[in-house]
Amino acid sequence: MPDPSHAARQWLHQVYYAQREFRRANGRWATSVSELGIAVPDNATLTRPTLSAAGTLFEATVDLIRPGQSPERWHIRQDSLIWK
Repeated sequence: MPDPSHAARQWLHQVYYAQREFRRANGRWATSVSELGIAVPDNATLTRPTLSAAGTLFEATVDLIRPGQSPERWHIRQDSLIWK
């Protein structure tokens, strides 16, 4: 049985690795998805991507839409912890 959260977790990991490279090159975290230079999710089940940063911390989020269920908000932070 496929994992319905796979697309959300995969996109959040893309953000995580892109943020690491951005910080290495710029000495700070990116504060938006557009500044980070990655594509917003093109999967119809993923909506409302966000990215915020403050000092040594960042958090990215995306909503996972599953038929017949309430949206799930998935998160990742600078230490790669993912949660919903």
